[in-house]
Amino acid sequence: MADPLAKVEVRGLARFERLLAELPAQLRARMAAVSEANAREFAEKLKVVTPTDEDHDDVHIVDTIAVYPDRTWPGAWRVSIGDAKAPYAAHLEFGHMDGATHVPANAFFFPLYREMKRTFRARYRAEFKAAMKAADAAAGPSEAA
Repeated sequence: MADPLAKVEVRGLARFERLLAELPAQLRARMAAVSEANAREFAEKLKVVTPTDEDHDDVHIVDTIAVYPDRTWPGAWRVSIGDAKAPYAAHLEFGHMDGATHVPANAFFFPLYREMKRTFRARYRAEFKAAMKAADAAAGPSEAA
């Protein structure tokens, strides 16, 4: 009976492995820039769609939207909404009862996120491909042709 495992030779495998070893430092910097750009764009659009309460002139939840680097994941950025004076308005996002009256949902955060998620992923993919091509060009000609 023949050996069930086939022997496969991959041309350029050593070169590809070398590129992958060199890529992380370059890639982290490029992906961090994309992450920041995505977070800032999301925050700007969030400021446009976030509802404001005309009855309260002093504090609005839109004023609490902030963009900052993530402390737990290097290169990642976060968008937060809400603080002690104006907590995240889950009652606006999901609806609530005001006495005996139902106040319908006025979703703003998650619909915007779902809308922009595809764009953000496309940017990450494009930047990753560009980084791979740049690393490939810097590595020089292929060793196996």
